[in-house]
Amino acid sequence: MAFGTVKRILLAGILGIALLAAGSRSGSGGAATGPGTGRVSQHGRPAGKPHSDEPVQAQMRNVDYRVMPSAVLNIHRLRGELHTRQPGKPPVFDDKDSFTLQIHSAEIGMTEQSLAGLFNDHVFAYPGSPLAKLDIAIHPDGITQKGVLRKALRIPFSIAGSVSLTPEGEIRVHPTSVRVAGISVRRLMEIFGLELEKVMTLKRERGVRIAGDDFFISADRMLPPPEIKGGVTGVRLEQGRMILTFGSPGEAAPLSPPDR
Repeated sequence: MAFGTVKRILLAGILGIALLAAGSRSGSGGAATGPGTGRVSQHGRPAGKPHSDEPVQAQMRNVDYRVMPSAVLNIHRLRGELHTRQPGKPPVFDDKDSFTLQIHSAEIGMTEQSLAGLFNDHVFAYPGSPLAKLDIAIHPDGITQKGVLRKALRIPFSIAGSVSLTPEGEIRVHPTSVRVAGISVRRLMEIFGLELEKVMTLKRERGVRIAGDDFFISADRMLPPPEIKGGVTGVRLEQGRMILTFGSPGEAAPLSPPDR
């Protein structure tokens, strides 16, 4: 196998792992499903009489938000605001392009199946994408991704990586094992002094940057619409699931149920 091909496999595959951020939304048209509760209200105004340019206060618990047919965000809790993207018109929750979601605090999870769906149907769903048939396995001490590199030949690969959070709120993915066609090549990179940053150029920047051998992901920029703004303050892995915690200074108070 040509050495240049091996490098492309390493880089493209590790990029796939890095895109976990990922994660945090769901649905054909942004449909919310499940037994959870959600509440939106115009700050300081009676229900049904919103001022179109004011942010809409939002609070959700135990809501599954489908950002695309193959990916669901499991919103355990969320407090935030919906800001209109169309001056003079209020945000419409079912129209994912009509608003930006500003998260004050939240805990949002994604299953390994939803992460794989996000990678296959959004992150790498463009002409000339080097990766296909991605499968994700999440366990408490890391993530493993398997897939196929699409070049002149279709070459299977497997990459394992550890996940951590930087002080700036970026998700750091550090590769610990790289196998190409069943052969470990991580040691070869160390012997030749190769760094991913020097041998890979990202064609489609979607909240990912490379420094040295590591990928750094901005979770609030990784997903399809609606646009999300908010700082990630924690990341943890459970068996089959990744959970992100969002927070901001001066978090908004919980919303109270409406008077009846």
